[in-house]
Amino acid sequence: MRARVMLWNIKRRAASFLALVILMLASTSVSTAQDFSALKKDLASGSDFRLRVGAALALGRTHAHAAVEPLVAALDDPSPAVRVAAAAALGALGQKEASDALRIHVGRETSPAVRAQLGSTSSSSASSGT
Repeated sequence: MRARVMLWNIKRRAASFLALVILMLASTSVSTAQDFSALKKDLASGSDFRLRVGAALALGRTHAHAAVEPLVAALDDPSPAVRVAAAAALGALGQKEASDALRIHVGRETSPAVRAQLGSTSSSSASSGT
């Protein structure tokens, strides 16, 4: 009986370990360059605004200078949610070009929510010295 319990515990631990390894492998990205390209493509041409919002926020988390251009372009997206996400992402980048683009877009933005995000992000990046 004791041997059965020990065998059961070993099997359970082995299954848990295998599940952990599979989870780690599944969550590891294949290539940052491929991910970055996919994010840029999703932001530029994703059919669903939620996909574009996610891509904008993910690009902001990259802190890559190459993310500025697609995010600035997203400030002209038809969806206000995407424009808000792009503004927040540009603020997260903390790059001078991003701050300049935010200031330029504040004046021509028609949505109050987007204008508020642009202004907030623009002023916070200006106060941080970017």
